[in-house]
Amino acid sequence: MKAETTSRVGIRNPSSSPVLVIFEPWAYEYTLPPGATFVFEATSPLPGWLSVEHDGPNVIVSAWDSCVGKVFNKAGQLLHELNTRVPDFSTPAAQHKNPGPAV
Repeated sequence: MKAETTSRVGIRNPSSSPVLVIFEPWAYEYTLPPGATFVFEATSPLPGWLSVEHDGPNVIVSAWDSCVGKVFNKAGQLLHELNTRVPDFSTPAAQHKNPGPAV
């Protein structure tokens, strides 16, 4: 069995207002209440890591190719499971054999 890579990142909201966190590429949105922490996790058979970007008042957490995702609260309770695997865009299209039209 091929080893998988798992990456986790905690996002804490230190402000007094809710913060919108978007988990890409699934485009799932989570409202992070003031003082709360969510942990975002991605697992893939390909190497990679989660990246975090700030877009104005919002936070975007992005996974990499072939990932499935999970979101936990600070206590480790599973809030959401994203089982739709991200497509593998890392394999060049040239590697996919197209037999062409039938003769």
